[in-house]
Amino acid sequence: MLVRLALLGSSVGFLYGYDLGVVAATLPLLAAQAGLTASQLEAVAAHTRLGAAIGACLGARLVRRGPRAAAALCALAFGAGALLAASADHPSWWPLAAGRLLSGGAIGLSAVTAPLYLSDIAPPSLRGAVVALFELQLTVGVLAASLVCNVAQLPASAAWLAQRLPALALWRLLVLLPVVPSLLLLCAALCLPDPPSRLVARGQVDRAFSLLLRLHSFRRARAFGAPRGSTSEWAWGGTPTGRSRVSCAADESFSGYGAERLLRFTSGSTSLGSFTALPLSTSHQNLRTQEAIAFSAQRHLDAIVAAHTISSARTRRPSLSQLLFGRERRAARLALALAVCNHANGVATVSLYLGTILTRRFGMGGSAAGALSCAVLFVKVLAVVAATLVVDRVGRRRLLLLGSLTTAAGLALVAVAISISSPWLTILFVGLTTTCYAGSMAPVFYILLAELFSDDVRILATVAATSVTFATGAVADSVFLSLCAVVGYEGTLASFAAVSILGGGIVLRFLPETKGLSRLAILRVMASDQVVPTSEHAAPDGRATLQTELSAEEVVGSQLAEQDPDETALLGMRTSSALALAA
Repeated sequence: MLVRLALLGSSVGFLYGYDLGVVAATLPLLAAQAGLTASQLEAVAAHTRLGAAIGACLGARLVRRGPRAAAALCALAFGAGALLAASADHPSWWPLAAGRLLSGGAIGLSAVTAPLYLSDIAPPSLRGAVVALFELQLTVGVLAASLVCNVAQLPASAAWLAQRLPALALWRLLVLLPVVPSLLLLCAALCLPDPPSRLVARGQVDRAFSLLLRLHSFRRARAFGAPRGSTSEWAWGGTPTGRSRVSCAADESFSGYGAERLLRFTSGSTSLGSFTALPLSTSHQNLRTQEAIAFSAQRHLDAIVAAHTISSARTRRPSLSQLLFGRERRAARLALALAVCNHANGVATVSLYLGTILTRRFGMGGSAAGALSCAVLFVKVLAVVAATLVVDRVGRRRLLLLGSLTTAAGLALVAVAISISSPWLTILFVGLTTTCYAGSMAPVFYILLAELFSDDVRILATVAATSVTFATGAVADSVFLSLCAVVGYEGTLASFAAVSILGGGIVLRFLPETKGLSRLAILRVMASDQVVPTSEHAAPDGRATLQTELSAEEVVGSQLAEQDPDETALLGMRTSSALALAA
């Protein structure tokens, strides 16, 4: 079930990427067929990022309404934006810009809601890989759109379309393409269940436990010798079921509320039913394995209940000033700095304008430029797949450090290739740069947003960081061609490389490693001002009770009490409240 929900939850990323791919593929056509100038092309591209920044700001309310409402609104906005953009008629290009603004709003909304949902349903040991699926679907969507657009621009395809749709210009047809996947996303949105954290917030703890059981019910990976928490284990849909892990679960002293629910469930005396009702393989039809799965699900539920209880005990609604200067200021400032570097390094902008660069700088034909752009995107997909496979093993910090340095080197090589007027070296080095970026910053940025913050500020922090990154992208997209005309491609790319190096320095100085840590343990690391977690911050090994998990909030809670004495008593009751809610 984990794989199915992860794919459904990240499917909005495919539409996000599909829409961006259509924009990148149609920019040369808009200049040739619709007569748009360079400044108008910049405005069309920038309106997408600007709309994304606005959509991210509006995403907070929709996140609280649940995943179905957010995904459905994204689908409707994508479709409506495509229809509005296709209605534009030269010389009036404002409907095109307005359509891109509306589609951009859907992009921003999806970038806020999807990673949060994926983070909520993922076990801590697999959170990085599950959240990275959003970036993977995004990249696949860009590639799919580029392939469709380039096939449509082939002479034979263009002639066939001209015969059957003589009144519809090719660029207009391509702009309409996102309507089809938006309808599919609208249907998929109806299949998304509420995440466990939302169920706990509504007091439906048993339903949350039932969902977690299905998310933690692994099937075959252990039989094939996959290490615990590995991506191959996750790909099979599994959870630890080895005898040593089962023994640990059986021998561990379990908290009373968890033991009671576990006993009721494994004996079949609960409204949730017994394990025989679950779609488990025959290798799981023994009590000890059932106990291990229930134990894993109960641990996950404990952390959710603890986080919800602590968040609900804080009476004040978080504001932006509290986010930047309050107890989680380190995480907030780090997220905003990474948000700026995420798009100020120019990799997404260079990829967007790659076809335009090849056409204008080197005089390459539209079909050839499109085919080479597709090749670069295919390499990018492979890089995101690799990042998804290793992010929970290598870690976020190492990936970002390596990616920042290699991205800067790649941008410098692109500048050299353009300066010597070598189109093939330009393509090669753009592909290298895109690979380095796609394997590091692109997926890890969304992973960090989903795990650095406590529940009560996580939505606000994600909205703020996502809005900043899209606003930065809007600025980069709107000035790229003009900046290249003033200082040249070399100077522009050199400035992008400097930003990438700056991002690496920020990661080296301020970002701790968070792989495998529960979200409560991450809060403790961030509050301690340490970059490298010590043994006391280590991830739970699967045998921690709620009391142990709650200790991870002590530092954060004490900081809050210093700033807001009125809430000290409420925080003092968090353990008893959590126990009562989970019972």
